[in-house]
Amino acid sequence: MDESCWALHSIGMTRIEICRRAVAVKNAMLKRTFTTRFWSRVRKGTADECWPWIAFITKCGYGRTWIDGKAYYAHRVIFNLANPGIIELRSPTNKKARGFLMHLCDNRICCNPAHLRVSNLHENNIDMHEKNRVKHKTGEDHHRSVFTNLQIDEIMFLRNNGATINLIAEKINANKSTIRSLIKRKT
Repeated sequence: MDESCWALHSIGMTRIEICRRAVAVKNAMLKRTFTTRFWSRVRKGTADECWPWIAFITKCGYGRTWIDGKAYYAHRVIFNLANPGIIELRSPTNKKARGFLMHLCDNRICCNPAHLRVSNLHENNIDMHEKNRVKHKTGEDHHRSVFTNLQIDEIMFLRNNGATINLIAEKINANKSTIRSLIKRKT
């Protein structure tokens, strides 16, 4: 035992009480350390300003942090620290459930709790459309695109000049049904 443990033992505390106290102190220090470390990654401003997350940012533009080896959106953690128990740290999987957070400022890296409102996905999408923030990606920019714009031009040129779907599929090295869907403009 170290000196502080001997002091506690000498005033009549049992080993179990000493251990419980040490664990409680350690947990309090870890919590304080986490909160301090977490807030050091936010550039706080005035109450009406955006507070940007200055650590890791995802491809989609949201701040990301890790707690006990699990990834969470930074704005969800901040909201939970400011308003405990209202939302889960994990994003909702049920699209109709409340618990989504809407950035009223439309700044994805903002962590100011005053700029966040609990909503559902439908409300969030309505807000996005009303503020004209929808980005419909088409052609090769779409995440499910199979062909480049150049390949599409080549496929349409070949088809317009009498090439069969089988010939085009063989030339492009693609599935016939995918070529057929493209030509019929189903995809």
